Amino acid sequence: MPEWKEVKEAELGQTFDSKELKECCTGVYGGISWPVKQAGFAVVVAMKSFETFGRQHHEVCLLDEVESADMWELIERCSGLDLKYDPSEWIGDNENSAADRIMQEMSSDSKLRMFSLTPASTASLDRPYQYMLQSLRRMLREDRRTLFLKESKVIGYLQEIGENAEIELELGEYPAIEALAFALEGKGHTESMTLEQIRELQRKHGMRV
Repeated sequence: MPEWKEVKEAELGQTFDSKELKECCTGVYGGISWPVKQAGFAVVVAMKSFETFGRQHHEVCLLDEVESADMWELIERCSGLDLKYDPSEWIGDNENSAADRIMQEMSSDSKLRMFSLTPASTASLDRPYQYMLQSLRRMLREDRRTLFLKESKVIGYLQEIGENAEIELELGEYPAIEALAFALEGKGHTESMTLEQIRELQRKHGMRV
């Protein structure tokens, strides 16, 4: 069974035995953002919980990612990730009628492993990018890093966005960032965080909701 350190330091896309991976980690989750304004994106992350001096904290590392402007291809590649890593759940926008139709049509293909989608709470926020970007930046702080992205394309997309541009951004503009943020809603990381709690967190830190 791999150690958590090995999982964090492994190359993006490295194959692990899915059963051993889940025994090593607290949870494995997928996030997906459909192609609307830009190419769609999907990620699979692993999470690990630790308890230090009576307080619990989490670390998250990216295992794999896929990007495609073609919704059929994106779903097919997610099917491959689902088979490879067996995430406990996929999180994303479950109200995309085109994606629903395609997944229904693809479900008859015995070669594909289809998956269901848990609705992403952050997608319902009035200013989702304020929450997503500030959360990701906190997790990526050099002095207290808890998110390990390896050579992910997400890094480049994060660097494209200015410090204050997040206020104007809408869902669909940076699917890579959205997919990652959705995956972080996995039970191993925000087990009890409801939409109202997310809104309260935004108010506490002066973010517009």
